[in-house]
Amino acid sequence: MTHRQLQLLFGVLFFTGLIFFSSSAEAARRWSSGFELNSTTANVEWSNVQGSASVQSVITRSGNYAGRINPTNGQGRFYYTFVRDLGLEDPLYLRVYMYFASLPTDEATILLFTDYNNRLGEQVFLTVDQNGDARFYEDGRHLSAPELRSAVSGVFQEGKWYRVEVNYDAYDSVTLRVDGEDKMTFVDDSIEVDWIHDVYFGVPMNAQPNMLDLYIDDIAINDNSGTFQNSYPGPGSIRHMLVDGLGDTTTIYNQTPSSGSYYDKLDETSPDDSTTYLSTSTNNIGEFNLQSPSSAGIPGASQINLLQVGIRWYVSRTFSTYRLRLKALGGGAIEEGISMNTRSSSWRTNDDDGDSRSTPPMNYSLSSVVLPGTSDPWTVSDLATAQIGFEDLYPFDGGRYPRRVTTFWLLVEYLTPDIADYINGSEPTLDYEYCGTTGCGARVSTGVGDQAVTIYGEALQTIPVGLRALCTSGVGTGCIRIGAYTIPDSYVESWTPTAITFRIPSTITSYGGSATSCGSGGLCVRMAGVPLATLLEFHTFPRITSSNVTAAREESSVTFTGTRFGSSSGAVQFVGGFGSEMANVSSWNDTSIAAVVPTSIADDAYFGDIRLTRNATFNSKTALRFGSDNFRILPRVQSLIPSSGAVGNVIQVLGDHFCQTVGACPSSGNRSNATNNVAFGGTYAQDNDFVSAPTPPSTVVSGSFATQGPNRLLLATISIRNSAGQTVSSVSGGGLSWVKVAEAANGTNVRLEIWRSFAPSIFNGTVTTSLNAPAHASIIVSAYRDVNTTGTSGLGAVGSFFTGLGTSTSPLVSLATSSENSLVVSSLVTRGVPAVLSGGAQTLVQSVATGGTSIERITSAHSRRNSASASSSQIISNYTLGETQPWAMISLEIKR
Repeated sequence: MTHRQLQLLFGVLFFTGLIFFSSSAEAARRWSSGFELNSTTANVEWSNVQGSASVQSVITRSGNYAGRINPTNGQGRFYYTFVRDLGLEDPLYLRVYMYFASLPTDEATILLFTDYNNRLGEQVFLTVDQNGDARFYEDGRHLSAPELRSAVSGVFQEGKWYRVEVNYDAYDSVTLRVDGEDKMTFVDDSIEVDWIHDVYFGVPMNAQPNMLDLYIDDIAINDNSGTFQNSYPGPGSIRHMLVDGLGDTTTIYNQTPSSGSYYDKLDETSPDDSTTYLSTSTNNIGEFNLQSPSSAGIPGASQINLLQVGIRWYVSRTFSTYRLRLKALGGGAIEEGISMNTRSSSWRTNDDDGDSRSTPPMNYSLSSVVLPGTSDPWTVSDLATAQIGFEDLYPFDGGRYPRRVTTFWLLVEYLTPDIADYINGSEPTLDYEYCGTTGCGARVSTGVGDQAVTIYGEALQTIPVGLRALCTSGVGTGCIRIGAYTIPDSYVESWTPTAITFRIPSTITSYGGSATSCGSGGLCVRMAGVPLATLLEFHTFPRITSSNVTAAREESSVTFTGTRFGSSSGAVQFVGGFGSEMANVSSWNDTSIAAVVPTSIADDAYFGDIRLTRNATFNSKTALRFGSDNFRILPRVQSLIPSSGAVGNVIQVLGDHFCQTVGACPSSGNRSNATNNVAFGGTYAQDNDFVSAPTPPSTVVSGSFATQGPNRLLLATISIRNSAGQTVSSVSGGGLSWVKVAEAANGTNVRLEIWRSFAPSIFNGTVTTSLNAPAHASIIVSAYRDVNTTGTSGLGAVGSFFTGLGTSTSPLVSLATSSENSLVVSSLVTRGVPAVLSGGAQTLVQSVATGGTSIERITSAHSRRNSASASSSQIISNYTLGETQPWAMISLEIKR
């Protein structure tokens, strides 16, 4: 240290405290630009701007400005010279954010690296075409023409910002990285990496006309010389903080204009050079306060990547020197940059290497990533009290050669905290990527790690336990919200700069949804009292935690307990091995559901799952109680035919699910033991007591009945379990002629037919139905008086009819009558044996269920409307079933 330096150091210590000198050991950032100087003048922010390239404020990624390359005339580019010598020997890492408002009409160059003035003809350039495909080319004296080195398809599309990074390294390779993902690399020993000198953004001056419309922003150039920022720059946004007051020490020679407060000569966005400036002489120091981070547009919860002190200055004599300084608060430690020298009497931006050429580098001489004298990173709170300054180091000259400063700023590169997506560690089908298809979110957690959701993002900081549920506090705090509900601190498992993991407690009061604002709908994160920009769809889904039984018979009740079922009734289905059978729900609230095991489960289905679907008002995502077919249907005895008898009589036991070994019924030799048996009291039937079951009949006979008088219309309603397509062949009885009126078949589930006849005298007897094949079937015969007696076999008494089919709990058919004072009757057949209720305007005449196994059984019903109708009346006939079943229905007009 020289004697003069020692004097200077002590002088500064007297005013401001300890000084630390910045060096390449800290930050390897050569240059940054967010276009925040808003200038296309050569050597202000860019070495040059050519063609139709411009700076604009309409489409920006961050900050107030961004560059636009819209070469309608075939050319337009920004270029920057980032090294003084012939070229850069160290690896180069470049970042530029690109936004394609329009992809080019043909392949166009968007990025070019070259040596100084193309002296050796060495170039590497990146192109994009109309499909968003990217290609690397190399050109140079060793090549007769540019050669394609690498290509990748579909990298870019219109309408979004991309973080484009390029590594031009010392091992003669070039890599393209987009949004943090390597896209292509090529290696060639002939690349002269150590000569790379300039970088161009946009279309070369000699290009063909091309309709590319490209915006660029937040540019950074790193080498590998320091401890920080010595590789890919990574994500970052750039803004400038302007000076707005005097700092600790200000010993300035003069100001132009002479009125004002000194700092107001430096606070313009775009440098005005000789219009307003400060003049300095030897050892003059200027330190200045800065505008607040919020005024500069820097969010309070931001992570600070890098600071660079920028200056626009002029000397009237060569070999003049400035050194820049930075401190975190008044009276605090000072960090100083390397000295800036110039050999040219002109306005300069930065210019840290004494270059006398017309396009010198404008690299920043002071970059900082930690607080002066510490290893702590800068925070937004630190920026609020920071000061920047400069010192005139030119040897004493009696004021003959004043130096001038016109614009002074602090460049801030920061990461705005934000979230991108999430995963569900216990149930990947609930990951964020499934929001648009099967649903996304989580269920209430049962313990640490269960249903843990990890949100991914950037600049989320590290927030410690105790500060993770504070939605309105300051820096260093945060919270997670599902709708208006705040996740408790104890349920936030971790909070790091790139990921937050949390669980949902049973006390949650929100069902989530699609977020419209933070605190309304889905998922959001707040930091430092401010909501982050991105809102994510998130649903709190139902979870069945227990059931009162793990096995049950058909028509028995099963109760489920859990969370987030919703307050309005949804659906319960028996699925998996059971197929998909709807259950009748007898009660439903947010934590408990009772449902009846449906009778429609196939007799050979014994194990399955139970699925709950919440009412669609809250999103229809389901919950499973038995995820591996672990709920069992038990055997059920429904009736005995006959119901009593003597020893030796054959008894038919009717019911369902008798064969419990996955559909394999116990065979001879295995039907009378502790596992498989039929017991009368405590006595097992012996194995040789079992006989073959009777086959279903092919004829069905009604009970005997007598009409109360002559001239009666007779209707025979035949219901069939038509599993093999069975139909009615004929109907007979009373020596009368019977004619089919209507039929309705619901696939091979159920079939319904109505036949008519007319009894001119009193009928007394039975009616017999013959089927084309054996089937479980039933017949209901009804008689009607005061009917139209014209025609044969009751033809004049039968008017319009209409049929209906469905699978539901609410069969319904609408019929338009053709005559006045008609009577409307309806018949219904349904699978299984659900409870049947007729609609309010009808009287249920009869309901009959057949025998057989559950899958073979059917229920038939016949009703009449209580009042006569007017001509052309639209008459609705309807029923309510105790459970969802396939059904067929016929509504019929009887004319008087």
